[in-house]
Amino acid sequence: MRPSLALFVFIIMACAPAFAFAEDSTAGGVESSIKKHFKDFDQAWSRHDAKAVAAFYTEKGEIVTESGQTFSGREGIEQILSEGFDNTLKDSTLTVTVQKIRLIKPDVALVDSDLQIKQADSDPSMLHLFTLLVNQDGKWMVETSRAVAYK
Repeated sequence: MRPSLALFVFIIMACAPAFAFAEDSTAGGVESSIKKHFKDFDQAWSRHDAKAVAAFYTEKGEIVTESGQTFSGREGIEQILSEGFDNTLKDSTLTVTVQKIRLIKPDVALVDSDLQIKQADSDPSMLHLFTLLVNQDGKWMVETSRAVAYK
């Protein structure tokens, strides 16, 4: 009887993280916090605040554009956004629409989303984003974001 009980306790303890993961993902808590991350990102963009937008990235975060350009590190991202907000992105608006969230681990998520960026007098550009988020100290942060242009 004792070996069976010990085995049962071991199985429960081994599966407990998976049960917690499943409960968290079905409850919508993770999904809603990730969607809020992107809504807050949109708002920081609308203020054209390069420092605030860059703060959504990890220290070693990166952006890979649809043309293949890579911008790395929070400081590098802030610098390129600051230059953009002073020039071509000056009057731009950005909207991210989350399509799918796949939790890799409780603190790692792969997010598929559509992004619309509109500059002053031009038609909006539509991109698809693959974003890897990591949860650091209870806050979702972008580790890498890769854009794909729609044809």
